[in-house]
Amino acid sequence: MQQEDLRSERSAPLTLAGVLDVWRRRRGLGLAAAAAAIAAAATATLTLPDLYRATATAVIERQVSADLVKPAVSSELEARIQTIHQLVTSRERLGAMIETLHLYPALRGVETMDETVQRMRADITMVPKAIERPAGGVATISFAVSYVGRDARTVAMVANHLVEAYVEENAASRKEQAARTAEFLRQELDQVKQQLDDQERNARAFALQHADELPQQLEANIAALGRMNAELTQNSTRQAALLDRRERIEAAPLTPVAALPSLDTASPAVRLAALRQQLATARRSYNDAYPDVQRLTAEVSALEAEVAKLPKSSAPTPPILDPAAARQTNLEEVDTGLKALQNEERALRGRIGRYEEIVGATPRRQLEMDALVRSTDLARERYQALLKQYQDATLASALEQGQDLEQFRVLDPALPPAHPVAPQRLALALMGLAAAIAAGIAAMVLAEKLDSTFHAPDDLSDALGGLPVIALRRLSTRRTRRRARLRGALAAVAALLVIGLIAAGTYYVAGNNEELARMTARGAL
Repeated sequence: MQQEDLRSERSAPLTLAGVLDVWRRRRGLGLAAAAAAIAAAATATLTLPDLYRATATAVIERQVSADLVKPAVSSELEARIQTIHQLVTSRERLGAMIETLHLYPALRGVETMDETVQRMRADITMVPKAIERPAGGVATISFAVSYVGRDARTVAMVANHLVEAYVEENAASRKEQAARTAEFLRQELDQVKQQLDDQERNARAFALQHADELPQQLEANIAALGRMNAELTQNSTRQAALLDRRERIEAAPLTPVAALPSLDTASPAVRLAALRQQLATARRSYNDAYPDVQRLTAEVSALEAEVAKLPKSSAPTPPILDPAAARQTNLEEVDTGLKALQNEERALRGRIGRYEEIVGATPRRQLEMDALVRSTDLARERYQALLKQYQDATLASALEQGQDLEQFRVLDPALPPAHPVAPQRLALALMGLAAAIAAGIAAMVLAEKLDSTFHAPDDLSDALGGLPVIALRRLSTRRTRRRARLRGALAAVAALLVIGLIAAGTYYVAGNNEELARMTARGAL
């Protein structure tokens, strides 16, 4: 214990001679530690599986300019490529590819199909390639599909299958989406056409139902209303004249007069005499400008002309009526005229009321008609817009069926790679060498630190505070030499055993370990 305290208290500066002295004493341990590190690195470098990567490139081509034909598939290209990537790497597609191409045979029966599909997804990489647009932003022009595996031919075959799946899925999805778009627009067009027909039918029915109340009939209705008002005024004037005549007849003295036969059944001469008598009676009450006087004058003139054309014969003399009977006859005639004028007035007032209602309803009908016309115009505009979209979608769908719009084309098919991308064996070897050197140095330093013996007189003198050392000698006998050789042999065997165990453990961990191979070449994959 005292020797250890002395050893710990000693602090000698690090010199080249001291380093060489440590190397002479601990070189076996250092070499053994370095050999163990080299064995582990060499085993990992030699047993890690080779991983190959094959890449196929597809270019995005557009046969017809978008200025000429508007595509029915209007989603962003980058988003659509990602969508197609999800479809291609779905469990169904990758599971079928694994079964068809007999991929991952070592995992059959060890992992489930979902785990194998997940492993394949990790081996697939899709990288879009874009260029800058003159107007700003970027445009995707191509994409590369890569696959990583342990066999060069297999990875090339899988990469080509994957890029062809992208091409096929793009064509199928564009055709399906274009067809769905055209069908959707057709259904919408049918609905809008039905709405337009209903609107037009309602407008026609409204125009027929309210034909007299439409704005275009307003002037005619106002003119008709003016004419009827004028007729009503004339009717009122004629009624007033008949009432005045009735008063005159009632006030006139009773004088014998000739009987006037019915004007409908009497002869022209008799009617002429009756009209002359009526004209004479009217002239006694009114002047020649009075309407009834003018009417009777015109009728008398017409009958005189008619009578003049008849052959001359002895006309019957109308009998002389009793004055009271004559008055009664004249009053009945006046009452009959009044009744006819009153019926005419009621009819005129009814017609005037109807026309006033029509004229009053015209502004409301104008608003209702404007609303119908506006709805019809909106439906027609929507129909025309949908019709244009449907025509564009139909043309785009036809072009999509022939793949005359946008399509993916394999530009560079994948070829079997000549060299693996992982693991990077040279880098692993250099790292192993560096680790071996570090392990050897660390082992020697640690052993030296843990050793409490003195290997030189100066060390002991320094530890004793400068006391002189008379003699320091290691006695060697046959027995000690034999023990030393035995310890050396056992140490060598133990070192070889440890190195072998380390190599075996490394082989167990690294042999066919693709994940470890990927980790050693993370930047290359």
